[in-house]
Amino acid sequence: MDGTGEGALALGGGRGDCHSALFLHGGPGLTAAMERHWYQDRLPIYWWDQPAAQRFSELVDAAAAELESFARPVHLVAHSFAGSIARALADACPERISRLTLLSCPFDTALGAVRVCRSAAALRNGELALATDRAERSADPDAFRAMVQAAVADPLFATVYFGPGSQAARERFLEAAPQHFSFDFDTYCFVMAEFVGKSPRVDPSAYRGSVRLVLGRHDVALAPEEDLDRWRRVFPQLSVRWVDTGHFVQFEAEPGLWFGDAREAGQEP
Repeated sequence: MDGTGEGALALGGGRGDCHSALFLHGGPGLTAAMERHWYQDRLPIYWWDQPAAQRFSELVDAAAAELESFARPVHLVAHSFAGSIARALADACPERISRLTLLSCPFDTALGAVRVCRSAAALRNGELALATDRAERSADPDAFRAMVQAAVADPLFATVYFGPGSQAARERFLEAAPQHFSFDFDTYCFVMAEFVGKSPRVDPSAYRGSVRLVLGRHDVALAPEEDLDRWRRVFPQLSVRWVDTGHFVQFEAEPGLWFGDAREAGQEP
């Protein structure tokens, strides 16, 4: 699985009429530059960059404005942390979403980050292990910030995101990362501070359209049973697809597996 997506789906061109989907990248503090580099114009997806922010509500408002810029309801695709943005949009403007796809989205995004750091710390990074222990025991955003700082300093950190069968995708990602991958540390920590030590609400969403959750079998950010149970309480209509990837489904799997028609075979009802 190299995630190139060649011949998988229709081409995409300009925004609006040429795009049937809006992609909300993981983060906060990241961009969709890697996705744009990876797929070029091969998918009808608008790869939007979230702005720098100090509040989660700023990201939700900016994403809502992007939804409104489309002439018709749009397929919303959210990766990782962006599942929280997608959930907020599904409640605030359900009429603007034609269907919703969640890619490797931990229900509790702060706990998801702790799980990733714990996995990276297992690669003999004692400093990250100690910082992760402190962050896990504390609801203090400063402890979380120290954990993220230790993670960013680890040259092997990105490797834990990929599944064991995704060597080609991992190598391609790491080769392109110096040019296409950026991280706004302050935005990440400001926004994530709102999630640290808080349990996300599990009340049903106002959105009643199609919702699909695509999960990597080797995703270290997930607690699969717990995440599935909570997402199903929010979206009772949820369908689930498992793929043989880690956390970066959009890079490790062909887009027919994560962006194709929700009615395709191979999903759990």
